Amino acid sequence: MGHDVDLYTPLDPSAIAARLQAIMNDPMADAEERIWGAGDTHNMTLSRERKGIFPYGAHYLKATITPEGSGSRITGAFRSPGWLPGYLVITAGLAVFYGLAIGLPAGPFQAEPAKLLALPVGIIVLYAVLALRGNRRTRDDWPHIQAFLEQEIEARPVEESASTAGAVNRPAPQAFRA
Repeated sequence: MGHDVDLYTPLDPSAIAARLQAIMNDPMADAEERIWGAGDTHNMTLSRERKGIFPYGAHYLKATITPEGSGSRITGAFRSPGWLPGYLVITAGLAVFYGLAIGLPAGPFQAEPAKLLALPVGIIVLYAVLALRGNRRTRDDWPHIQAFLEQEIEARPVEESASTAGAVNRPAPQAFRA
């Protein structure tokens, strides 16, 4: 679940990286929520973090920054992590494996298998629930990320009819990190 993103900003990639670096370097310890991420003059990854919301499995913006005209074009997607479906299949498989590995040798009428299974299966189920909960609670974060980009780097959606300016020489990446 996600959608494509196509934005234009009058800032060049170096200015975008510098502004985002300054924001990411501020710890904002008292903030109830914030936009958080990493990248350089060519790429960015941003997500919304909130107090009390475990960000495991959260949706995020993964985008490429390319120079266009006197500004930059930001193209990418707001999406769920690609590893999430595989992770859920693996955790379910591990729960079944533990159930069979501990339950069959001990016998169906003994109380010990339930005690032995409780901790590993409980941990696996807890992580799966946290991943699904983080994923579900962050589906509607795109408007917040878009508003952040609009406010901080003046990024606006590109009209469908607009075309790119063609290939442009790129300077060396300047990193920003969360």
